[in-house]
Amino acid sequence: MKNKTSKIGVVIVDDEENSLSSLQILIQTKFSNLTILGSETNVEDAIKLINDVKPELLLLDISLPDGSGFDIIEKTSFKGYEVVFTTSYNNYAIQAFEFSALHYLLKPINHQKLASALERYKNFKTFDGIDYKLSIMRDSLNDKLDNILLSTNNGISMFSISEIVRCEASTQYTNVYFNNGSVLLVSKNLKNFDDLLINHSFVRPHNSHLINMKYFKKYVKTKPSYIVMKDRSEIPVSENLRDQFISSLEKFANKI
Repeated sequence: MKNKTSKIGVVIVDDEENSLSSLQILIQTKFSNLTILGSETNVEDAIKLINDVKPELLLLDISLPDGSGFDIIEKTSFKGYEVVFTTSYNNYAIQAFEFSALHYLLKPINHQKLASALERYKNFKTFDGIDYKLSIMRDSLNDKLDNILLSTNNGISMFSISEIVRCEASTQYTNVYFNNGSVLLVSKNLKNFDDLLINHSFVRPHNSHLINMKYFKKYVKTKPSYIVMKDRSEIPVSENLRDQFISSLEKFANKI
């Protein structure tokens, strides 16, 4: 077991020369707790380097000239590292990282971004269950997403999106309600769920609530108005979101 003062051994994989050199300089000048064990620009050489030097942390670009960062993870015989992906992908692809609970850094990488990524690295294991995390990541990028990974104080678990009835804000956390009656407190705020699930039949009728329209039962036009879900829960509809909710309800009805 390493002591608290030992440095974290890092391998960097990036085929962009500017990105690679700037990240090396940033680590060498600003992060005394990291030591660079080596760097590579392609899949084949990266696999050999990782197996040889056995890093604790891998800063891994997704797109490489001879494959992807996923290929590296799958093919290294040494598996004792954590992963932080580096990417210049758009917001749509970033959702895939959120769904899969994989750590990522958006390029260009600066001191603040890297410091935040290292803090997440210290607090949450990435490599536990890496196979199904990568599977969810790929499904999300290919518009075949059926599952989501949710982080709690007890770890990370995989759930089917279709099992989620609704989400309710709880300060900086979110209570997730499932169709089997269970409730899970997740360490993400409601806006995060709204951003992730908005294209999966979820609608936000209230600042504190996000509902899965598959479990919608009826809309009651009283003042204040509210929604009744199939699990008999009653969800308020806020005045400022009412028109938006009714429009979403009509669109959902047309799909049935």
